[in-house]
Amino acid sequence: MQTDATAVGCGTLPENLDEFLVRSPYVTVTKSSVPLLLLQAESDLRCPPGQTDLVLAILKKHGAPVEMIRYPDEPHYMAGTGRPDRRVDRLERIVHLVHRTPGIAGTERRQPGGRTVGW
Repeated sequence: MQTDATAVGCGTLPENLDEFLVRSPYVTVTKSSVPLLLLQAESDLRCPPGQTDLVLAILKKHGAPVEMIRYPDEPHYMAGTGRPDRRVDRLERIVHLVHRTPGIAGTERRQPGGRTVGW
C-alpha cells in the first residue's frame, strides 16, 4: 500500500496497518495528560516543522495542554549552536514549564513525615 510520505513520515505503510498505528507516536501522543512544550527549530532537517505541526494539531483537537514555539532559521542542534538569545529563551521556557507543572521530576521534594512540598 502506498501513501503520501508527508502524512506519516515514511514513504510506504507496512502491510500490517494495525501494527503501524499501534506504534505510531501520532496515535499514542493523546494518551498523555502532561503539558507539552514543543520547541521547533524551523530549519531542522532531522525533525522537520511539519512533524511538530501535526503533533500540535492532534493535541489541540483533543484539548490537551500544549504550546509550540518556533525558532526561525535555527538548525536541529539549536541548543548548542543556535543564537545565544534563542538558546536562553529555550531554557527559560523549559524551566518555566517545570515550575508551573506539578509532579514533574525534580519540582517536588518530600519533607519528613512524607509530606510533598513544591520547590
